[in-house]
Amino acid sequence: MDARDLTPEIVASWLVPEAAVEILSKGLGIKEDDARHVILERLRSGKIRAAAKSSKWENEPRIKETAEILVEPNYWERYACTPGFWKTGDIKFGLGHINSSFSYVSVWYHGIRFDPIAVRAIIPAATPSIPVDSPLAESKSESDPDYRKLPAVSQAHLKSWYEVYRAVYGGSAEDTLDSALSSARGMFPGRFVSRDRVRDLAGGRTPGRKARKES
Repeated sequence: MDARDLTPEIVASWLVPEAAVEILSKGLGIKEDDARHVILERLRSGKIRAAAKSSKWENEPRIKETAEILVEPNYWERYACTPGFWKTGDIKFGLGHINSSFSYVSVWYHGIRFDPIAVRAIIPAATPSIPVDSPLAESKSESDPDYRKLPAVSQAHLKSWYEVYRAVYGGSAEDTLDSALSSARGMFPGRFVSRDRVRDLAGGRTPGRKARKES
């Protein structure tokens, strides 16, 4: 996904900073300050994408105010805690003297939110006690009429989940169809995720067997 794919609806569906901190703090059993540190490190490395509802530059009139924009990962290297950022999502990055400008250039991002798939991918997935493709597991998922009535996850969101899943688990011993399906269903509670759609994305993985490493 790039900035051209962002819509107000997508940005609104992402996690506000405070919610992301709470999810990691509880999921990893760490203090909230430590969760903030984890998030910042992932933002700097590009492992977590951040999007803002709008951005506005200071002392750089050539750049117009923009709506629904991704935050450049390298900007987080200049992070200095803007008061209230983790609650409001508003932050100011001082970028220094750029483009031979004599003025100090800064950019404000308002209403920042984090990609929920990337945030939740940091929390280790629980190993399912029953193989997802077993008859018993099937009876509690896709063959359950109530489960099948749930709204299906959009293909765009499922592809976004798989990009993060592959980056984290691709080629590892944990990269099986079982773990992929468990991850996808855990990522989208209240939504229907079929085994076939996950298998199509995951390249026909065999349940419980280590996947081939993708080039």
